[in-house]
Amino acid sequence: MVLLDTTFLSDLIRARPEAVKALAEMQARGERLATTAINLAELYTGAMRTPDPVKRVAVVERIAEALVLYDFNARAAKTFGELESRLLDEGSPVPAKDLLIAAAGLSHGEHEVLTRNAKDFARIPGITVRTH
Repeated sequence: MVLLDTTFLSDLIRARPEAVKALAEMQARGERLATTAINLAELYTGAMRTPDPVKRVAVVERIAEALVLYDFNARAAKTFGELESRLLDEGSPVPAKDLLIAAAGLSHGEHEVLTRNAKDFARIPGITVRTH
């Protein structure tokens, strides 16, 4: 399974060819696809800021229905704390939303993230980054 980050999902919504192709390839391989509640929150924020929020919210809801959805639970909160503490100690902090997403994925056993934001996710211990 692969965790789909907001950057990838946004590219799908915009029908960017590289994202559409990557999705088709993953589906052809039978990969199960997941995202987190944090990613959905980011997509909803973007949807609300478009000229037609009703239409865009419907798109986000269709995406949510098609994916495995990881919640942010107590296990994810502990993972977040461990990761953030380590990264701060190393002097290499990661933006909070990216760390929340990674922690949610890791707490559900997911170690691979598909994103355009390789720079931040690559610094998170336990995460393997896939780009499209």
